[in-house]
Amino acid sequence: MAALGDRGVEWDSELPGCFAAMAAPFGLHPNDEDRAFSCLVSLHERRIRWNATKAQIEAYLTFHGIRDGELTKQVERARVKLQSWLRD
Repeated sequence: MAALGDRGVEWDSELPGCFAAMAAPFGLHPNDEDRAFSCLVSLHERRIRWNATKAQIEAYLTFHGIRDGELTKQVERARVKLQSWLRD
């Protein structure tokens, strides 16, 4: 785990790379997409499930000032790419 968000939720050290180390859309740039795939593999191998990953994503984005509709949109973008591999 890398950092502690506003709600006391830590996020995985690989997670920021999925957002270009800021609050860019999840896996949008090809480099971010590659990092998102590596992060997915790591999460899957460690049996970290979608709900835990979602909490990490929300904490990370909230820490970077993303709120409300944009937060929902970002989480949905990540869900489409990750949830089927990280089932709860």
